[in-house]
Amino acid sequence: MRFAIGFLVLAAIVGLAIPIVAGILFWHLFSATWSTELPKYQALFGGLTALFAASLASIGVVLTIGNQRQIANRQLAAQRQEQDLARALTKQQIASAFIGEIEVALDELRHEFLKPVLETALHDLSQLSHQSPGPIPVGTARIYYDSNPGNVGLFPSATSQGLTRFYATLEEIRLDLDWYSTAIDTYTNQEKHIMSYPQMVRLIRKILHEINFCLESGPRLVGELSAIRDV
Repeated sequence: MRFAIGFLVLAAIVGLAIPIVAGILFWHLFSATWSTELPKYQALFGGLTALFAASLASIGVVLTIGNQRQIANRQLAAQRQEQDLARALTKQQIASAFIGEIEVALDELRHEFLKPVLETALHDLSQLSHQSPGPIPVGTARIYYDSNPGNVGLFPSATSQGLTRFYATLEEIRLDLDWYSTAIDTYTNQEKHIMSYPQMVRLIRKILHEINFCLESGPRLVGELSAIRDV
């Protein structure tokens, strides 16, 4: 397209320049007798006039193409702006949803019947870890949440990676708590040990480490998502 426009512009310039130069040269040579000499060059001047008209037409074509390109560029820019606004709105809505979901998860992780219960269980089990199996004076602990960590790719890389790790850790906490509580329930109801005391101690320490990670990273993610939501 640029080559075609450049060719039309060059043709228009040449088409305008030749008749003008020819007219000036004719006037310079035959300024005194131009009226008698003009009929001799009628065919030539007719061709030059046609060339001049074609040049004007070429200029018109170039102007039309340029105008159409400007209109198309404005339309494309407006369309891109609408798409950008739509993407920004979608990103804000998803960020808001993540904020609410993370805050619910953090409330569960801060619950008085989760971390304090596990810390008490860790203390009690550590005292029993070198003794023979006996009563387990600890209670069960679980978390309940409904998560859908999709669309994380809409956010900056650091936030996206943080969300992915947060939700993966949250899921690991849920699975580990289920296994821990199953072990407690099995012993309480059936008096069967499916885990040794040292195994339970290691599991509880792992869960506490995961909870601390989520409690530290969750508020930071909420802050990053709030900045995106409030733009």
